[in-house]
This record gives sequence, C-alpha cells and structure tokens, in this order.
Amino acid sequence: MMIQFHLCRIVVCLGALGIGTGSLSPVSALSQETKFITEYRLDRETVDVPFEYVNHLILIKAQINDRKDLTFIFDTGASTLVLEKSLGITGTHIADTQFREAEGMTKAEAVWIDRVSMGAVGSTAQVRNVSTLLTDLAQMSKILERPLGGIIGMTCMAGYTVEIDYEKKRLRFLPSRLYTVTTRKPDNKSTFLFDLKPVGDKDKISTHTVTGFLHPEYDQEFLVDSGYAGYLTIGGIAAQTAGILKTTTPRISSFAYSVSRKFQTLKIRTPFLKVGELDLKGKIISIDYRNNDAFGQFGIMGNRLLQNFRVTLDFQRKKLWLERTVEKEKEEQDEAEHLSLGITIRTDGTTVVLETVPPNSPASKLGLRPGDRLLAIDGVTLDRLTTPQIANLLANPKKETRLRCVDKFGTEHEATVPASSPLDW
Repeated sequence: MMIQFHLCRIVVCLGALGIGTGSLSPVSALSQETKFITEYRLDRETVDVPFEYVNHLILIKAQINDRKDLTFIFDTGASTLVLEKSLGITGTHIADTQFREAEGMTKAEAVWIDRVSMGAVGSTAQVRNVSTLLTDLAQMSKILERPLGGIIGMTCMAGYTVEIDYEKKRLRFLPSRLYTVTTRKPDNKSTFLFDLKPVGDKDKISTHTVTGFLHPEYDQEFLVDSGYAGYLTIGGIAAQTAGILKTTTPRISSFAYSVSRKFQTLKIRTPFLKVGELDLKGKIISIDYRNNDAFGQFGIMGNRLLQNFRVTLDFQRKKLWLERTVEKEKEEQDEAEHLSLGITIRTDGTTVVLETVPPNSPASKLGLRPGDRLLAIDGVTLDRLTTPQIANLLANPKKETRLRCVDKFGTEHEATVPASSPLDW
C-alpha cells in the first residue's frame, strides 16, 4: 500500500504558551521566545480518530515519542500540548515556567519532544517537533477516574482542518490546503459560519474566540473550548454590566474544575445571548468568577453546546462551521433544569418536618412554611412510606405533587405543588 504524507510546516513561538481546559485563560508563560519548526503529517488524505465522550470531555488515544496508548483530552481551548509529568517523558528542556488557571498559577516545565501520533497504525495524524508543558494532572485523572496522559492543545491541530463529530464520536483530520469551510453558505438556522479570532499574536499558534453579544450593544468574545465540559460561561463583571445578571435574577450555585483547582460558579437562565447568528436566549449558562473575575476575560463555549453540532475548525483560514445534528427541543437538559419542589426535610425517625421552603418557590406561594409537619404525599400517609421513599418522592417529583401538612398552630392544609426548575421561580 502506498502511503502518502501531507506535510505542513508551522513556526511555534513559546512566548504564547497557555492552556484553557474548562476555565484556563491563555497567558504568556515564558518571557523568552524560542522558535522551532513544527511539522504536520497525515498518513492519508483523511485521518479519522475515534474518541470517547466521558463527562462531556473528548478523550482520544495518542502516542508520544515511543509511549503508546496514552489517554488525552482533546482541547481546542488549550494553546499547547500538556503532559502528565509523572509519565517520565523526556525532551529538550526549554524553561521552567508557569501558567495561569482558575484561582492561581500552576508550575510547569516547557520541553521540546519529537513526535505526537493520533490515530491507528497506517492512518495517523502526526505532529513532529512539538513543544509541550509537563505538569501535575492528578486532579483531572481523579475526575475522569482513569489515568490521563495529557491534553492535546492547538499546537497539535493548527496544521489541519479538524472536524469534531459528536454523534459518531470521531475526529477527522484533513489537510488544510485541500479542505476549507469558507465556501459554505450558512442558513443561520441549522448551519452557521463564524470568524475565528486568535487569542494574542495572530502570527503565533493560539486558541481562538468567536464574537457574541450579551446585549444588542454589548459584545463578548467566547473561547471555542472542547476542553470545557459545560455549556457556556460568561464572566461575572460582564454579565452584570450587560444586564444579564441582576440582584433579582434567579440563580443556582455550582462549580467547575480546571487542571488543578475547583472553583465556584452560578447558573442562570439568560434573557439575551447571541453568538454570531446563533440565538441562545433562554438557555442556562454559567457565571464565572475565576481569576478574581478579571474584567475583559473571555466567555467560554463548551461541549454541552458544541455537541449539538458537527463542528469544523478551519484553523488556517480562521473559520468555524457548525452544522446542527440535534434538534433544539431534544438538546440535553442542564442539571439545573431538574424538576424540583424546592423543599428540604428533617426527621427524627417518627415525624417529618419541612426544613426549608424557598421564599419564591411554588410551595411557598401555596402557603407551605418551614416547620410544617408533613402528613401525606399524593394521598399516601407517611406511616406507609419509609424515610428513603419520602426523600426520593420529594427529590424527584412528578409534574405535580400533592402535599398535606399541619402547621405549628395545628391547622391542616393541602397544596398541589408544581415542580419546576429553581431558575424559573
């Protein structure tokens, strides 16, 4: 069999190192620029690489130098290749450095390695002479419940046109000189074409953003980040300035992970949001306060949004193509849309008392109060239910749940409580 190599050469400037898994912001990690020639090779004109989709992250197998079968996060939000330092992979030392992530700085060593291979034998996408960061990825391995070899960043994909097919769980690497999305005509209903903006120096390999709007006159750049398992995030200052987040906005506390840290976020239902011509009004998004909510930080567009499309990234021409594969009404629901009565209980083993009833919840509006003693659920008295059964009925309610209670004055009352997301109270 004749194997044809498609070769591309790109200069990598290590003055722009930084990674963006989930919540990381690309920053300058080295004060001194060192230039190397990076080569991109395909065994075939089209190379398909299967992936696992675990916890809304794309995991692929790759080979680093002679180390085979390592698991990597495929991350368009990371500007460089990152390796787990405990693997003991060696290369030419460049510098001891650090990168900024959520809530702090993380130490790393920058090295130069010979080869990264993605795909099966005889059908690989290879990157020769590539820079990488060596750091501790133990937290990410713990989250994924498997050893993680590293993160595949932009230095491993910038020489290709790359398609992410979430339905088939396949990455497709194509030679940029032959494949482009610039000639495609979007209908702005099921297909969308975006301009990609490099983060930092446009002449260096970097991550990319697309322009969105938090208000008709308030624009916001969003990092296209397949290393982020969430839907879409916006910085807290930007959300408040644009009027998306107000003191009266219903919200749910949440959290997210970066490479080595866990940090707090909020979830809200946005009253206005557009990314290009993609209208996301009414969607549940995260409000992000990483890095002390630095003004002007990027928003992040992650896998829970991207998974509804077939994604093509034409890096050389700075274009992003989204082709809808999941109907809007069938998109995966956010956890915050889980139906809730908004009630918590406490029990001494004999009686069950409503401990919390949020002030704006349907239960509160129907007259239920903290301290009320619960007597029956949907007509079934509590003496016929175990405590776990009671907790399950309240935590996973039907569309409506009928509750009979007695208040502290001995007055019985019954209310049919509709279940809904706390974000809609």
